[in-house]
Amino acid sequence: YSMREESKVNRSSGGAFGLSADWRPGRWGVRVEYLKAALTPDVATHQAFTVTEFVGRLAYRIRPSLDAEVGISRRVIKPEFVTRDVGAVSVGIRSKGRLGRDAGVWARGAVLPLVRFNEGGSSGTFALEVGLGTWLSFLHDRARAELDYAMQRIDRRVQGVPLPLQTGITRLGVSLRL
Repeated sequence: YSMREESKVNRSSGGAFGLSADWRPGRWGVRVEYLKAALTPDVATHQAFTVTEFVGRLAYRIRPSLDAEVGISRRVIKPEFVTRDVGAVSVGIRSKGRLGRDAGVWARGAVLPLVRFNEGGSSGTFALEVGLGTWLSFLHDRARAELDYAMQRIDRRVQGVPLPLQTGITRLGVSLRL
C-alpha cells in the first residue's frame, strides 16, 4: 500500500491485510472490501499511521464481460489528521476476460463525482480510480490465486491551492468460492 500526498516528498508505504466478499445473483453483483495498512512515511520526521479502508460496489452486468458499477469508499486515518480521511462515490465500468480455461484478466475504471475530506477542500476537476488484475484458477474453479493493482488519484484543492492525493494498492491473495 502506498500513499502520496501533495508532492513526491510526502510519501508513505507499508504492508496491509484485507478481506473481500462477492455475491452475484444473476445480472447483479455486490462486492465488499476491507483493508487495514500500517504506513511509514519516507521522511523520518513524519509520523507513522494506520489506514483502514472500506469499499462497497454494486454492479450490473451489461454484457457477459462488461459490468457497470456504482461504489462508495471510506478511508480512515489513525491518529487523526496525520493525513486526510477520504469518503467518495464512484461510477465506472469493469471488464473481464478469460485467457484460457483456468486464467483470466480484469480491468476497471471509475470517476469519483463526489469526494469529501475530513479537513475540507474539494476534489477539483479530476478524481478517478483504475485497476488491473489477473487470476489463475485451481481446484475445478473453486479457488483462485489473484494478483491486482488499484490506483486512486484525487486532485484536491484547498482555498484554490492544489494538494493532490494518490494511493496505490498491490494485492496478492487467494479467493475461495463457496
